[in-house]
Amino acid sequence: MVYRAVAVVVSSESLYVLGDKFNGEFSVISALKLANITSVAVALNSQYLRVHQASGGIVLLTRSQSSTQAIVSAIIPFIRGDAVLHHRAATLATIDATLTAEQRTPPCMLYALMLRGKPDGTLRTRELAAAEPVTLIVTHDALLLCTDAYNHYPLDPSYTGKIPQQFKVLENRDLTDLAGVRFSSSHPSTFTLVFDPVANWQMTAVDSATERSILKQIAELWKEQFFLSLRDSCVMDDNTAVPAERLWTEESS
Repeated sequence: MVYRAVAVVVSSESLYVLGDKFNGEFSVISALKLANITSVAVALNSQYLRVHQASGGIVLLTRSQSSTQAIVSAIIPFIRGDAVLHHRAATLATIDATLTAEQRTPPCMLYALMLRGKPDGTLRTRELAAAEPVTLIVTHDALLLCTDAYNHYPLDPSYTGKIPQQFKVLENRDLTDLAGVRFSSSHPSTFTLVFDPVANWQMTAVDSATERSILKQIAELWKEQFFLSLRDSCVMDDNTAVPAERLWTEESS
């Protein structure tokens, strides 16, 4: 089932997950009694959140780190003991292993969660809602798009079998293949990484500030390779000038 939006509501007794099926009306997808919640697991980028109870749990993909913090803050008063579990070290270790397997040199310079759309198509609202989340990993010389096995490792404490491959690499690019950035005129946080000569990547960040932050980090690494500003290779998809608020600031050299 595809939902246009999902909302989390916390009452004095329960946590409700509500879904909007593109008609503006919300229905209950899941409900957990707060008294039955045993722990809350937070992933490295603080956008994957797993709420555990004895009979299972739910996994939430939030829009931002502040959204995760708000949910956790609302739940914690009702949970006994130190029940917030962070998995930074375990996730960084699996990222390093993934990079080594892909013949890329650690460390990870950027770890970002985004939605991936069609590389050259028009991104409609329904397509954006149905888009799958992907993890972008950036090193000094490479960009990797991955899927993340967030349902199991390392967020699920009941998983006792062989640790699965947390990240499955979908595409692997040299940073020097990046030729520029094309910004969407219809979605303020959607952009396309333009590669030469391989296929482009259309990405959607959680908001405009995150878009600028991600592109700034990529631009700094790109400048180390070419000694040029990536801002000079940015265009809008309707061939108009890129608004200043879409671009990142650069340190003067």
